[in-house]
Amino acid sequence: MGGHCSARPLLLQAFAIAGVHLPSGELKKQLKRIAVLVVGWAFIALGIVGLFLPILQGVLFLLIGLLILSTEYVWAHHLLTKLRARFPKISEHLDNARMKAERWRKGAE
Repeated sequence: MGGHCSARPLLLQAFAIAGVHLPSGELKKQLKRIAVLVVGWAFIALGIVGLFLPILQGVLFLLIGLLILSTEYVWAHHLLTKLRARFPKISEHLDNARMKAERWRKGAE
C-alpha cells in the first residue's frame, strides 16, 4: 500500500489507552464536531485579526466563522439570524456560501 498510513487505528488506540471506547460511527461524529469547532474558531480568530489588519477581510472571516459555528452553537445561529434580517444582501451571499459548502461536504464523504 506504498506509504499510505491511516490515522484511524492510531486514534482508536489512543482512545483505548485513555479508557474511552467509542463505536466507529460515534468516533467519526466526534472527530467531525471537533474539526468544525476548530475551523469555525480559526475563522473567527482570523476575522478579529483582520479587523485590525488591512490585508485581511475581517468581516468576511467573521461571517464564515459564524456560519460554520452556527451548526454547533445556538448563539451563533441567533446572531446570524439577526445579521440576515438587518443585512439582506449579506444573507443572500451566506446562502450561496452554505450551498457551496454543502455540495463540497457531500462530495468529500
